[in-house]
Amino acid sequence: PIGKYGDQPVLDTAVKVCSDLASIQSLANELRGGQVLEPYTVLDFTDERGEIGPMILGDLGAEVIKVELPGGASSRRAAPFQGAKEQPGSRATGDLSSLQFVAYNRNKRSIVINPADDDDRATLEELIRRADILFESAPRGILDELAIDFNKASALNPNIVHVRLSPFGSTGPHAAFHGNDLVIAAMGGPVALQGPIDRAPVRISVPQVWRHAGIEAASGALVALTRTRRTGGAQFVDLSAQSVMTWTMLNAMDAHAIQGFNFERGGSTINNGQLKMELVYPTSDGWIVALPTSAVLAGCLEWMIADGVADAAYREVDWQNYDLNIRELDNKPINLYQAQELLAAFLCLHTKQELFEFGLSNGVTLAPINTLDELLSLDHIQTRDYWHDLTVTDNQGTDKVINTPGLWAKPSAYNLSIRHSAPTLGQHNDEIRSELSKPAKSKEPVGDEDVLPFAGLKVTD
Repeated sequence: PIGKYGDQPVLDTAVKVCSDLASIQSLANELRGGQVLEPYTVLDFTDERGEIGPMILGDLGAEVIKVELPGGASSRRAAPFQGAKEQPGSRATGDLSSLQFVAYNRNKRSIVINPADDDDRATLEELIRRADILFESAPRGILDELAIDFNKASALNPNIVHVRLSPFGSTGPHAAFHGNDLVIAAMGGPVALQGPIDRAPVRISVPQVWRHAGIEAASGALVALTRTRRTGGAQFVDLSAQSVMTWTMLNAMDAHAIQGFNFERGGSTINNGQLKMELVYPTSDGWIVALPTSAVLAGCLEWMIADGVADAAYREVDWQNYDLNIRELDNKPINLYQAQELLAAFLCLHTKQELFEFGLSNGVTLAPINTLDELLSLDHIQTRDYWHDLTVTDNQGTDKVINTPGLWAKPSAYNLSIRHSAPTLGQHNDEIRSELSKPAKSKEPVGDEDVLPFAGLKVTD
């Protein structure tokens, strides 16, 4: 249509634009379905303290090599185990009977390095030269036994990203302290918020410290990698699990600065300094979390009236005024404690699923407290095809299929993938050594000026 007007320059431009768009589309089709970290190599020297971090990068396509000593990583002997419970140390060092090891070491290959063997030391150094990111658990981790620190790693590889996970950071008065899950959660702060105030604090249920720390380590590694790719130069990511756990307290971190006092343990209630707001209520088949605020009360009001729990006069309540004056016990026509009684009388008439589905349909936050069985059968997770079937072998040599967490995101621009399950000890020794005999691929930094990793990004808050 442009050509019929005889405007050849316009026509030529249009043809050029179409050609460019075709090239872009071809490139997009090529990239779509690829893996964002496919060009990068990660060395994993972690144990049970942080193995999820390198695994996350493996899911994103990175080549993750788990470097182990001849006895295998201590996480291979970490409970819980498949099969009958056995005495500590009775497990073979290289088997896959530790369910924890199986859970956090997919998409990794294993190589064994003997510190006393000269050839192995040369192999280790070549691995570091070729790697992009190195993760270690510290103190008293594998790299300590291999006598490798950031200075030695960066001398071998001037563009290495060295990520060090430890209980309390690399420096400071607690740097050399042991820190298990309970100690770090307590010193990080979350334990101070859990349980009733008239008894001792309670620990977090399932061990979570090193899961949080591992994920933060993966994030820190990618930020540092961005910096290195732009400007060159080795980067050291010093990650304190204690600091990570402080972040999990959310608004309790800065409560004092905002409201003049810290939050205290209150069981399942929120203590605002004057009143206690109940969060957890019984249903006909379990428990549910609901805030006794206007969003929930007004959102469920018609159902409450239909149930005969609430009077029709409540339709005339100024619910915005109720929220603004929620601390006032003489608030008319309903105060906080009366609202909680109303909510409790309503919620106990219905099942968690009924309430949950109503909330989803009507924009009301009603959050069931699910059992593990209920979580495993949750429709949303099933529909999203989240669970991953994994074949494992118990200590009697019997194969069985178990349900495990699958991919944690499904982006449209690129793929995440589970390419292989956790490796046996030294499973890829020959394979990795053979690859090291070939020339390394060049991955020189862009060479920009010294800019921060997020320079040029805009954020809407």
